[in-house]
Amino acid sequence: DNVTKSQLQRKQKELGDRAEMCEAQIKLLIARFINGTSSEGDGNLAQRLSSSARKKLSKMTDLGAIRDAAAKMELANFYFRILQDDDLTITRDVFQMWLTDKDFVDVLDDAEVDISNKAELFDILDVDMGGELSVDEVVTGLMKLRGDVSKNDIVAIMLQVRHLTDQLQDYIEMATPSYALQAEDKKKSKKAATQH
Repeated sequence: DNVTKSQLQRKQKELGDRAEMCEAQIKLLIARFINGTSSEGDGNLAQRLSSSARKKLSKMTDLGAIRDAAAKMELANFYFRILQDDDLTITRDVFQMWLTDKDFVDVLDDAEVDISNKAELFDILDVDMGGELSVDEVVTGLMKLRGDVSKNDIVAIMLQVRHLTDQLQDYIEMATPSYALQAEDKKKSKKAATQH
């Protein structure tokens, strides 16, 4: 039991240590994909960018030759900001096409993102359920999908659900005056019951 626990902790530490480089690789690959798009089948993403963004992305060279981690991360963030500034979105078809690309699959495999169910991955990443993914949704979502589920993940979800439930409760109380009175009566009843 202790061996399994220490192996899991070591694996989680390794994931954390490699997080920045994995994120840089994902960002660079997305920028490269978008920079190289030109046909109807790929959503013609490059054409949806401003001319300024296309010009900046056209200066991308073979980034695989860059071995310095800091330089690679700096370039990844530079190119990714270009995509963010243009509010580029990725359709389901384009994302599914990326999932057939060997380089993309290799990067996700290195990042330990489970892509065994490729059909659902787009929906998992589409947190706002808008039908398209912002480049932020792609990167943030893929980074969150790295590795195995941990106790931290479960507790974080529980806390977020509790927070959302409290916010919804507050909204309902503000929006519905009769509900607020009922909630106040329940609180008074509980308080009176605990005092006896």
